[in-house]
Amino acid sequence: PHDLRVAWECGVELFYNHRFSRSRSSRRQSYSLPMRPDIALWVPGDGYHLLDAKFRMRLADRDEDPEEALDEEDEALTGRRTFKRADLNKMHAYRDAIPSVRSAWVLYPGTVGDSFETVSGLLGQVGCWEGVGVVPCVPLAGGNSELRELVSQLLLPRR
Repeated sequence: PHDLRVAWECGVELFYNHRFSRSRSSRRQSYSLPMRPDIALWVPGDGYHLLDAKFRMRLADRDEDPEEALDEEDEALTGRRTFKRADLNKMHAYRDAIPSVRSAWVLYPGTVGDSFETVSGLLGQVGCWEGVGVVPCVPLAGGNSELRELVSQLLLPRR
């Protein structure tokens, strides 16, 4: 169901299809349109980290620089399985519209992961995750190590 909640004694909460809108409390407020990411991880003293599953990807040229990628319609359909730019833009929308969100992540069935830190919080610093990113998430035996590593980092206490 929407707004399914799992809570731990340490104060960490995980929500499924948590609704953020203008009429909600400050912790669940969106200053523009209502938004409902797939997974919202609340870390006390830090804020929300959103995970949004996208069941799509694009095929990119093996030598393509993600920052200089062509429009999706013009790309060669061979090579690496990577994220769609529109999906990453959605993560920016979450971060921009919901003040309590520290990071927003695309989970997708690809092979290329990446993260983009904000100026105020570098992703490489322990407990200071702020920005957007993409995480390859393929349901295979022994897979999803990137997702496990990300969640571990998000749960570290802030310094």
